[in-house]
Amino acid sequence: MKPTDQPNDRTDIKVAAAVRRAILNDKSLSTMAHNVKLVAANGVVTLRGPVSNADEKAKVEATTAAVAGVTHVDNQLDIKH
Repeated sequence: MKPTDQPNDRTDIKVAAAVRRAILNDKSLSTMAHNVKLVAANGVVTLRGPVSNADEKAKVEATTAAVAGVTHVDNQLDIKH
């Protein structure tokens, strides 16, 4: 299993789905941000992919951190220029 694979643990899947929903529900975020890759494992959510700017990177991280069940956010998002 690679670090980019979502574990099949029921709790991890629920957390990942909740984070995805929270990101998609924020209409101020770009399509790029709505499509970031995310993996939840044991409360740690890893974010990968491009976003528009530093503000959006911070907002996606804050949105993720606010989701129940998330204990840590590993923000590996890239800012597209």
